[in-house]
Amino acid sequence: HGWVTIASGNTNVVNGLLLVPIYAVFGASSLTMKLVPLLWHAATVALLVHLLARHVGRLAGAAAGVLCVLGPPALQKLSVLGLSSHLESMLPFLLALWPWLEMTSRRRFGVGPAFAFGAAVGFAAFFHVQALMPCLGLLGLLLAAELPALFPRGLAALVAGLLLCSAPSFAFEVGNFEILGASFAAGDEAQPAGAQGDYG
Repeated sequence: HGWVTIASGNTNVVNGLLLVPIYAVFGASSLTMKLVPLLWHAATVALLVHLLARHVGRLAGAAAGVLCVLGPPALQKLSVLGLSSHLESMLPFLLALWPWLEMTSRRRFGVGPAFAFGAAVGFAAFFHVQALMPCLGLLGLLLAAELPALFPRGLAALVAGLLLCSAPSFAFEVGNFEILGASFAAGDEAQPAGAQGDYG
């Protein structure tokens, strides 16, 4: 039952849910618990390499992969021991960037890519504010430049994916929307009490 105590925050909810099948197969231990951050960051590096190789060049993809793997020891330690280096926010962003690039570079604004993009942005909203912010930039650019191409089916699919995958933010009360809204409302004022401890 050790995994239950882990699922108590934004990234920790995802962490805890991913631990369920791992613990079921390998048993609960501190060693198997580290499989989540290891696999998470492996997926991040793999997706980064894929996107750069596809849209920039193979050399750029290979170089980015090497630089990610050979990060500073302190950063690597935080990444391996748990999802606590903030690099974990790259994966939700890359998941959003993937369909975004497919739509904008290949001019494919169908239901599939639009729904995938909306779902990735929604998941980023649930996962962490740091993952959500760059995704909102992609969303704003897409709507500003390609709204006529998206309308109506692509836009409807995007909104559906966004609502579907952001719904857990309200179910788990993780507070990402709350923090984001308070940040804009407060301006230069301090973050809400407890925000740094829970989400920093």
